[in-house]
Amino acid sequence: MDVKIIESINQFLGLAAIGDSESLEALRHYEASEFVWRQILELHPEHVRTVTLNRTLPDIILSHLATHESPDVRADIANRRTLPRDLYGILASDRDEAVRARLAWNKKTPVCVLKKLACDPEEIVFKNARLRLSQLNSEPAWEVPN
Repeated sequence: MDVKIIESINQFLGLAAIGDSESLEALRHYEASEFVWRQILELHPEHVRTVTLNRTLPDIILSHLATHESPDVRADIANRRTLPRDLYGILASDRDEAVRARLAWNKKTPVCVLKKLACDPEEIVFKNARLRLSQLNSEPAWEVPN
């Protein structure tokens, strides 16, 4: 399987400008170097939300975005299925309840983080976390008993 790559800012901007389903799919799945992602974020901050949709972002870029000034960007990161382990803790302590609520609803958030979020002072956060925990407790165990 060939790895598709975004090799430059101009290629990224071209795909973003086209906006058809094929281009949007490329923006979600094509890889780029850390250097290209940083250039896009620095020179074209208006595309930060488009960058957050990419499923191949390097961990260093995810870490950068997890501390972005925009709560919408941080919430996008909190919603991802794959995150470096340390980002769960960072996002669970985010100052914006919408970010914490999104993390609480994320099906890949570890139980230890959900337990922390279940004690959050904001109702939208603790309700989501408690609901996810109850769903996890009601799911069948797939381990073979000894």
